[in-house]
Amino acid sequence: NYVSIEPELLLEDLRNVATKINKDYTTQLEYNKYGKFCSSTLQRKFGGWSNALKEAGLNTNRNYGLTEEELLLLKSLEKGNLIK
Repeated sequence: NYVSIEPELLLEDLRNVATKINKDYTTQLEYNKYGKFCSSTLQRKFGGWSNALKEAGLNTNRNYGLTEEELLLLKSLEKGNLIK
């Protein structure tokens, strides 16, 4: 029962997985492979995967292989702005 698991225990395990894979975030698939719990447990406990990552102090934004310039352009477009 996920309700009985202490939140800090889940967050600690999430941070440990990120450290193990040498990243500042972890995907649900990576967590399911290396974590002690199921990613769905963290989703239910924290109201979503991104919320669990935030609570653990991990990065929630992956760049999917984009350059810094491409990321800035993407963020600008998402806000409805254009970078000149």
